[in-house]
Amino acid sequence: MKDTVIPIVHLSRSVTLPGLSGLERLCGRVTPVAAGDAPTIRDLAAACADAGSGRRTVSGRGLADEVVSRPGRAVAAWLAWDAVGHGRAVGLVTLVTTGPPGKPRHSIGWLLVVPCARRSGIGTALVQVAVDEVRRLGGTEVWVETHAAWPDAIAFWRHLGFTPPPAPPSDATRSSGRGAS
Repeated sequence: MKDTVIPIVHLSRSVTLPGLSGLERLCGRVTPVAAGDAPTIRDLAAACADAGSGRRTVSGRGLADEVVSRPGRAVAAWLAWDAVGHGRAVGLVTLVTTGPPGKPRHSIGWLLVVPCARRSGIGTALVQVAVDEVRRLGGTEVWVETHAAWPDAIAFWRHLGFTPPPAPPSDATRSSGRGAS
């Protein structure tokens, strides 16, 4: 069986870009994930699973396990709760920090919003929480990656100010010394 390569789009955003306004109206509240939230995360992942979309189905157990830090990285996560008082989680964002001290790399690992709450601003609110945390940690950039086959996801990230990183110089330019003064 031949391995399938899934093209990934890498995007980044400076944390010095202006914040997003009006976030308090978008969802009831956003709280850090606590140790007892694993069942809530599993329920949220199940609500977001959409096998008919062509996207990978989200595993609730795997996602709950993912929120726990692994050696060499730290994961912070936040849940968005509905605004109408039903007490159910409607979204989740994770912020993954890797790299050596003094040179960390911050990336949004997961962003989930239940289908009935999409396009309501909850995803935007959760991304802003993650960006604010990077700023609080002294970071200057946040990274995301998504599949090239998901134009809606790419449009969402671009709408929030994420752009592709500049292309590295080509090998021909580096080896020939062109452009050197």
